[in-house]
Amino acid sequence: MIDKHLKSLIERADDITKSEIEALIEGKTIEKPVHEDITYNDVYDNLDNLWNFMFFTGYFKKISERMDENTQEKFVELAIPNLEVKYIFRTKILKWFNEKIKSEDLSLLYTSIIKGEIDVFQREVNRLLKKTISFNDAYENFYHGFMIGLLSHMDGYIVKSNRESGDGRCDIYIKPLSIFDKAVIIEMKVCDKPKELFTKPQDTLQQIEDKKYAYELNQKFIFKYSLLSYYF
Repeated sequence: MIDKHLKSLIERADDITKSEIEALIEGKTIEKPVHEDITYNDVYDNLDNLWNFMFFTGYFKKISERMDENTQEKFVELAIPNLEVKYIFRTKILKWFNEKIKSEDLSLLYTSIIKGEIDVFQREVNRLLKKTISFNDAYENFYHGFMIGLLSHMDGYIVKSNRESGDGRCDIYIKPLSIFDKAVIIEMKVCDKPKELFTKPQDTLQQIEDKKYAYELNQKFIFKYSLLSYYF
């Protein structure tokens, strides 16, 4: 039953709901109105009813409650009750969000990365990121897995992750089946401070050169990308 309700939450999720899910998984709390007269037939009428039903069926624990003096409506501060439920939230929710993204048209993303159209590629990645969720306690691994998921279905290319290459490990490389087509090397970094967004790109590209990530690709033309994320 938990799968059914969680999946319904994902299918209906707007930006606010996504941020609330992220907060819960990170161990934070959210506040929701509670109506004890909600019936099973009312559950899927709106998101508040769904949150409400999930609370009463044990998906969340109550941290505190308050009464709105103006509306006389009761609000409850909610949190994920234990590690088992947190694990279910992380695995199931991320899986369903990513399934939704895979149904998107990714052709523009694929053509832009192979043609070296950086602005288009960046815009497409940002567009798709907005459709999923991330976890603050594992965001570096999240972005890496997210990109692999997006790129793994490119026809005519072999996409590898964290493979031994040259003197180290490049995060992602995209190798064409033909040696005459362009290959791609992607190195990903997480920035802890805004100013690093201006300094890390060049450092990352230099790392690709210093570590000889392009050595095993044996391609005449190689695009090298530095993908940065800043979590704030």
